[in-house]
Amino acid sequence: MDKPKIAVFSGPTSTIANSPNLVTSNKGRADGDRNLPGRFDHLVAQSLYEPVTVRIKKFSAHPMEEDAKGVYFDDGKDYYEVELHPEDGPFLLPYMARRKDGSGTGAPFEAGDMTNAAIGYGGRQSFYPDASRVFADIDRSIAGRDEHGEGNLLDRKADFEFIRALPPAGYTELGEKAGEDYFPYQPFPMSRRPRYSDLARVTNTVQRTLAQSGLAGAIWLEGSPTVEETTYWLSLLIDTQLPLTCCASQRTHGQLANDGDRNIVDAVEVILSGQVNGMGAVGVQDERIYAAREFKKADDRPGNYKATGGHGGILGTVGPPVTIWYRPNYKHTASSDVNLTRLPADVIFTDTTGDSGSVGV
Repeated sequence: MDKPKIAVFSGPTSTIANSPNLVTSNKGRADGDRNLPGRFDHLVAQSLYEPVTVRIKKFSAHPMEEDAKGVYFDDGKDYYEVELHPEDGPFLLPYMARRKDGSGTGAPFEAGDMTNAAIGYGGRQSFYPDASRVFADIDRSIAGRDEHGEGNLLDRKADFEFIRALPPAGYTELGEKAGEDYFPYQPFPMSRRPRYSDLARVTNTVQRTLAQSGLAGAIWLEGSPTVEETTYWLSLLIDTQLPLTCCASQRTHGQLANDGDRNIVDAVEVILSGQVNGMGAVGVQDERIYAAREFKKADDRPGNYKATGGHGGILGTVGPPVTIWYRPNYKHTASSDVNLTRLPADVIFTDTTGDSGSVGV
């Protein structure tokens, strides 16, 4: 049976689509390089170059496995042997890359590269050009399994179309430019914010996408300080009956206790539940569903979103199951008086600073 299809828009300055610095692991460091402290080498999700056979020590997944070894099938070996393939998806592996510095061996990539003007602030981007890699890592259980111990939290529920509406990363070798084609917030000296004209680009892209048939809904990803404004803007301008969920994150994808991955999974649940159909754009944060008009970031930490105005604004919870307590009664999306379909093609107004004559646009 065909799965439902959800559009996923990449918005600007998105922590939810950002990653920690790629720092060279100790296994990629030479004698004389700084050694990273700690008992273990850190790992980064990467793809295999070619198939490899590995042996996995039995009873090593959990400290209580061996205590229950009587329930395990015993093949007489102390290990499991498995062949891994590049198409299996990313694996957590040591990060071996080194930075070109004119020497014969290069130098380790360090966290401080992004603040070093002498090396062009590292010369790399930490944001993702669209959300496809974030979704792949979630499905691969790089970020964790579901409560039943399984992976593929997203792929088993829906198909996804990834759209670079106003992305936080860009392909510079293809001519894309920061501040025009993509909008990051770090490295901080190279931060670029969207312009007012970019709202038109966003509005047209979202409207055009949601007009296609076969969509179950959409997810909008953006930086946490501004996602509230975009959520409200989309609720006013987009003419659609489809659910439009908006998400952000306080921690980057791949960082300990990242909240963004969970918000994405929750947004998919909210869309597929059918409970928010006809409710327009909503914020989905920290297992709560917010009305677009009252959605507000209150502090720089997980759990920081609130409903403003003192008249409600939290419409429901993710659950499980997804539960709606209240439905907004104000006009939005398809019923909005100012959505794209209802906006006049020509506007006549009086220019009070000029000759007070009528001006047409």
